[in-house]
Amino acid sequence: MPNFILSTYYGNRKSFDFLIPPLGLAMVSATLKREGHDVTIYDPNLPGNSLEGLHDLVMRKKPDILGLGLYQNGFTETLALAREIRKEAPALKIIGGGPQVTTWREDIYMAPGADAFDLFFAGETEEHIGFLSSWFEGKSKKEDIPGIIYRKGDRIFQNRPDLSHDLRHLPFPSWESFDMERYLPILPVELSRGCPWQRCSFCVHKAIASTRRERGTGRVIQEIGRNLALGVRHFRVTDSMPTEKILRNLCSTLIEKGVDITWSTFGNTRVSTKELALLMKEAGCISVFLGIESGDNGMLKHMKKGVTVRTNREGIAALREGGLKVAACNIIGFPGETEETIRKTVDFNLETRPDSVSFFPLGILPGSELAMFPEKFGISLHENWKKKFMGLRYNLMGGEVSHLHYFDYSDGKPNTYYLVKAKEIIDNISPLLFSQEQAPQLADHAFLLSDLYPEEEMRDIIGDEIQAPYEVKLTRLFQYLLEENDQGCLDVLLGRGWDRAGTAV
Repeated sequence: MPNFILSTYYGNRKSFDFLIPPLGLAMVSATLKREGHDVTIYDPNLPGNSLEGLHDLVMRKKPDILGLGLYQNGFTETLALAREIRKEAPALKIIGGGPQVTTWREDIYMAPGADAFDLFFAGETEEHIGFLSSWFEGKSKKEDIPGIIYRKGDRIFQNRPDLSHDLRHLPFPSWESFDMERYLPILPVELSRGCPWQRCSFCVHKAIASTRRERGTGRVIQEIGRNLALGVRHFRVTDSMPTEKILRNLCSTLIEKGVDITWSTFGNTRVSTKELALLMKEAGCISVFLGIESGDNGMLKHMKKGVTVRTNREGIAALREGGLKVAACNIIGFPGETEETIRKTVDFNLETRPDSVSFFPLGILPGSELAMFPEKFGISLHENWKKKFMGLRYNLMGGEVSHLHYFDYSDGKPNTYYLVKAKEIIDNISPLLFSQEQAPQLADHAFLLSDLYPEEEMRDIIGDEIQAPYEVKLTRLFQYLLEENDQGCLDVLLGRGWDRAGTAV
């Protein structure tokens, strides 16, 4: 029976997210362990760890199979590592999976280094990874493994997945596979898979996960109970858009059973009422992430968001009136964007005052309506757009944007034109937009961090010299320690977090 080393790399350490263990690896590890495999997880994102450390571990431990999770950030570096390991260990089986494979499918082979992999899992790796034993032992062929992508000669093949409609059979995440004391006591939890809307023209959910499936509230409560036993009381719901029914069932059960946790979630202004917000607050929710996207009704209609500016305005107000923090995300550069629509988006965020505001450039992904019918939206994709975009890192609120040019609008303007305009507008009004009460570029789970580390208990570390929301100062502290690889200070902070969470690991 083959043994495994599993790993995933997110790129340069720039966020406290690096201190939250990845759900994908935990699920794959749990599936393999349930079948009797020996599994080692190495996290190169942790301070003191590195891709070089992963390389050395593979060379020393000599696993039968190396599994690498692939994300947009860290993608290029991970492929380079796989290529290096392939040269030194030609007999080793190297498999890939994760969001980058699920998004790009067979186009993943455009990336330099992709040929170092024996195969890729697209979609839900834990549903199909059990087929690897038979293949490794020579009892079956790649053609027999559901949900994989592989090259055979000059041709690329993609096997159909064989997904279960009932997620209750999946094991609980194997957090025991991680050195949990090196992470924050914050864990991801999944309520369902797939998106109930599936209409947004920039999104790939319909192409990659057309069927929605739920885990069931009972199963989720069981998992939360297991995590409480680890000393974890803070959770981030990972669903892209949990339905109102799922949220109500979860909240009612948490309240009924007296489960004392703190959590955050993605949300939807179509169902955001003060009554629901109050219920979520009572059940321990403290923050919601909303995809607002634009402050212009024409743009929202073009995006097929299914909401209006009024819907978003009332949804944000309802959530905040119910006592929840709101993190709002906006997209800049969708076809039809103008300086006027950008100003409307900025003005909307000034008016509604979400607790955090983010602006991101439009990303065109294969499988989305934008990618399949670019002429319908008045854009022209560059011939090499997939290869270029696949490895991009981007952030509209920091750094240069000229390298993001990979499509043009019908009037000949490059897609970066409105990104530059947006950056100018945002920079000019940033003192108003990002004040003592409103933070830039924070997701919903940043408020989990500030709940875990209350401001009054951090005054010995974080002073009042910097005029910014506490969440910003706290996340910047973790970012600084991660970038400096300051293991000593991080250990002190992590210890505080575990002590406050309850049972220390």
